[in-house]
Amino acid sequence: GSEMCIRDSTGVLLGHDFPCGRALEQLALQSDKRYKIRPSMQGADCSLSGVENKVKKMLADGEEQQNIARFVLDYISMTLACMTESLLEQYGNLPLLFAGGVMSDSIIRNVITEKYDAYFAAPEYSCDNAAGIALFAALKAGYQL
Repeated sequence: GSEMCIRDSTGVLLGHDFPCGRALEQLALQSDKRYKIRPSMQGADCSLSGVENKVKKMLADGEEQQNIARFVLDYISMTLACMTESLLEQYGNLPLLFAGGVMSDSIIRNVITEKYDAYFAAPEYSCDNAAGIALFAALKAGYQL
């Protein structure tokens, strides 16, 4: 998703090799700052278009790398929380399952688990979307799993 692009593009701007998720998380964990984020939402959909510009401005203004990393992960966390809230309002109190590489980030997971009774796919099923897509395709094709 676009949140992965934001993580990686920020990591690359900060001089890390792609993919940058783990490096960005390690940087962010060193930050003492916490950012109050008001994500740009339209229903359950989000817009992350302004985040990269904000990151570039923070970098140009001399902000410390760990604070930039924390800003990005706080932004992603709050955006996912707002999306989740919107979906729960729309569909009711269904079980929540999060998967994918972004969900392996401890900062994001902590925000989600503080707010919701959520489940997370094991890391080996979260490295990309292939496992979920294959499972969904099998179910849609009528296979009994």
